[in-house]
Amino acid sequence: MSKPDNKKPVIHFWVPYPVGLAPSQRFRVELFLPGLQRAGYSFKLLTFLDQTAWDILYKPGKRLLKAWGTVKGFLRRVNHLFQSVRADYVFIHREATPIGPPVFEWLLAKVFRKKIIHEFDDAIWIPGGEKISWMKKSAKATWKIKYIIKWAYKVAGGNDFLCAYARQYNSSVFRIPTVVDTDGGHYKQRDQYEGTRIVVGWTGTHTTLHNLEVIEGLIPELKKKLILIFY
Repeated sequence: MSKPDNKKPVIHFWVPYPVGLAPSQRFRVELFLPGLQRAGYSFKLLTFLDQTAWDILYKPGKRLLKAWGTVKGFLRRVNHLFQSVRADYVFIHREATPIGPPVFEWLLAKVFRKKIIHEFDDAIWIPGGEKISWMKKSAKATWKIKYIIKWAYKVAGGNDFLCAYARQYNSSVFRIPTVVDTDGGHYKQRDQYEGTRIVVGWTGTHTTLHNLEVIEGLIPELKKKLILIFY
């Protein structure tokens, strides 16, 4: 947590994952925290998953441990709810919980009367976004996204398509494209490949890996001209 400054609003960031691990969270939230700290804002990151749950999230099996990690996540969110009573703004990256209806968002907006800033960088309202079973798709309750947008004070989308969807339910929408920090660490390959071929990187998880299948036939051709890095 940053050093408090009574002259600045207090911001609580509700994020899905432990710090420094998940691509969207790193690029969409964590990248901007040093700037907030330099500007004197007081903020706190409140994560749904703890490190133990994250370590097994993408491993095969371990269903009971994964279920317990999810239960702990919901218990953590109950605690976060009461912590956020002291916040001026609650910034929600994607959603408060990865499954289930928008209970926490409703409580924050309607009961605790908090100003929610809702941010997303994918079409998370589309249930077919990942190759998962219908049961998992149902549990994700993607229908809730439009309600989170309705209840939000401000909405930030990663591109024009996402912003256009959000404007159906909220007039206070602004676009923040996903960017990289070429000075602070997102260009670690620069020295190694300086003066050679262009480097193209892809970052994601196994749940989004299927998106590469669309260009699977093109990748060998690209590799002849580019250096491709997947991580």
